[in-house]
This record gives sequence, C-alpha cells and structure tokens, in this order.
Amino acid sequence: MRIVQIFFLILLFGCDNIDNRIQQEIDTGLLGANASMEKSYLEDKSLFIAAYQRVTCKDDSTEKKIQYFYFILMQTLSFTDSLKTSVRILENKDINEDEMIKEIFLTKFLADSLYKKLNYSYILAQEIALKESSKIEIKKTANNSLDTTDGINKWKNQLFGLNTPLGVEMLLYGLEGELLKSGIKCLDGYYPNKKDIE
Repeated sequence: MRIVQIFFLILLFGCDNIDNRIQQEIDTGLLGANASMEKSYLEDKSLFIAAYQRVTCKDDSTEKKIQYFYFILMQTLSFTDSLKTSVRILENKDINEDEMIKEIFLTKFLADSLYKKLNYSYILAQEIALKESSKIEIKKTANNSLDTTDGINKWKNQLFGLNTPLGVEMLLYGLEGELLKSGIKCLDGYYPNKKDIE
C-alpha cells in the first residue's frame, strides 16, 4: 500500500511539473508572438514616417493637409498604443479578463473612440490620396477594418464582446498595421520615386 501512495505522489508531482513546463512553453510562445507583432508594427510605422518625410508638395494647402493627416494618424496610433498597454496590464492580473475587456471597450465607450479615430484617419487618407487606385484600396481597407454594415454596435461586440486581452492586443496590432499601410498608400505620388521609402 505504501508503494502505491509513493507512486501516486511521484505521479502527482510529475504532472504538476509537466503542467508548469507546458505553461512555460505557452508563455514563451506568446511573448515571441507579441514581440513579432511589435516588430512588424514598428517597421510599418518607420516606413510611414519615411514616406511622410519624403513628401514634396506643389502648394502650401496640400502640404498642410498632409501635415494634418500625419498628426491625426500619429494621434490615432498613440491612442491604440495606450489601449494595448491597458490590455497588457490585464493579462497579469487575476481577474475575469473577458469581463474587464467588455467593461473597458464597451461600457466605457473606448471602442467607439477607437472606431471614430480610425474612421477619421481613413477618411483623411482617401481625401489626400492622389491616385484613384490608392483611394479605392484605402476605402476597401477601411471597410474591412471597420465593417459596420450591421452597425457599429455589432462591430464593437464582434471585436471586444468575447475576447481576451491577448486577442484584443492582436486586433489592435492588426488595425494599426492596416492603417499605416493605408497611410503609406495615400502618400504614394507625393514623392518623386517610390523606391525612396523602401
């Protein structure tokens, strides 16, 4: 009987050790994915800033529109960065994360603010884009990112209603990436050579 008890204890500690190693592997994988998303975001942001810095305008009013667009887009990115920071804090707390996500994004209307900032950035990008093909592509991206065919409430609930902090963070990275690519696309034609930004 004593041998069975000892065997059971060894098995129990072994399972706990395996569970800890699995959790460690998952955490390491998530950290790697997070680092990869952050790297991609920073690369896109650098490309956008480089594109903006190479813009040459023929008149002051166009230059002011582009400066305003740059300011609005950077402000939107700052807002999404602050949301990502808030969500990261939730990952380390022992709380009901899904309910906190709903509280932050749905009850406190941060999803509404996010939508309005993204939408306005896309509107400005379409307005200043020189090429018709760029305008069409930006509009498609905006429609995909901000699909509100069934209303903004459905968009908010789909993105934030049943999501974890990690899921929301990944969504925010995706929204930022698409916005930055649209920003680069709208500036196409304002600089002499497309190779200048690559």
